[in-house]
Amino acid sequence: MGIGGAKGCLPFNLVVDGGYCIGCGACAAVTGSSAEIFLDGNGRYQAKLSAFSPPGVEERMLSVCPFSGKGPDETALGKDLFGKHASYDPYIGYHMACYAGHVAEGNYRDNGSSGGMGTWILTELLSRGLIDRVLHVRESRDGKTLFQYGVSSTIEEITGAAKSRYYPVEMSGVLQYVRDNPGRYAIVGVPCFIKAVRLLCQTEPVFRERVQYCVGLVCGHLKSTFFAEMIAMQVGFDVSKLKSIHFRKKLPGRPANDYGVEVTGLDERNNEKTVVKPTQELFGTDWGHGFFKYNACD
Repeated sequence: MGIGGAKGCLPFNLVVDGGYCIGCGACAAVTGSSAEIFLDGNGRYQAKLSAFSPPGVEERMLSVCPFSGKGPDETALGKDLFGKHASYDPYIGYHMACYAGHVAEGNYRDNGSSGGMGTWILTELLSRGLIDRVLHVRESRDGKTLFQYGVSSTIEEITGAAKSRYYPVEMSGVLQYVRDNPGRYAIVGVPCFIKAVRLLCQTEPVFRERVQYCVGLVCGHLKSTFFAEMIAMQVGFDVSKLKSIHFRKKLPGRPANDYGVEVTGLDERNNEKTVVKPTQELFGTDWGHGFFKYNACD
C-alpha cells in the first residue's frame, strides 16, 4: 500500500513505476518522509516507500521530485532566483552571461575532465569564506559502489574529487548531513538533481538557509552501474574485481573531447593493474546510443 492508503498511493507510485524516478534522494530528505533510496537490479537508484506516511507528506515528497510535475518548473525556479538580475532566453532560460574558458592557475585544468572550472569554483567559494563545506560526488568509501555523494571541507578534499563520474549516485545521505550539521554548503549535481535541491529549499527552511550555492553540470543522461561494468569487461577485468575507474582520462596530444578511460582492478592472479584505453575504441560509449540510461532521462 502506498502513502495515503490505497486511494492515495497512485501519484508516488506513478513516478516510480512509470520510470520517472531518477533516484536523486530528495524525497527521502523531506520531514516525515517514508521514502528510501535503493539500488535496483538494473543498477539504478530508485525510491521506495518503507512505511505509511501522515497526510500531507506525500504532497511534500512529490513537490521536491524533479519529474513529478508537482512543483515549479525550471523556468519558474529561474525567474524566482535570478529574474531581477538576469536576461531570459527561451532556449537557455534566465542567465546573466555565458563564457567559455579554462582555469589558468595551478593544475586544475590538468586534473579536471576538461577545463577544471567546476573544481576551481568550489575551491574559490571555500577560500573566500563563502561556504563551509561542499557536497559532491567522489570515490566511494563504503566499498559497495564505486562513487557516492560525500562532504568535503578542505581544498585537498575538493581537488581530490575532480573529474566526471558517469555512475549512479543519490543525495539522501548528504542531505541528511546538511539537516544535522549547521553551516553554509555548496552542492554540485546534474540538472535534475539541482532542480530537486532548489525545490527542497522551497519546501524545507533548513535547506533554504544552509544550501548557499548550487553548481549545475551539463548532462546528456545518467548511467546505471552497468556502464562502468561494461567498460571494465572490455578492457579485460572481471567486474567483481573492479576497484576504480576514471571515465575521462586525458590522453597526451589529444583534445579534451577525445579522452580515454583508466580502469584499475585485480587480474587473474589478484595483482592490481591499471589499463588506459581510448574511449572511442570501446563499444557502447557513444552517448547518443544511450546505453544503460535511466528511463527518467527520456
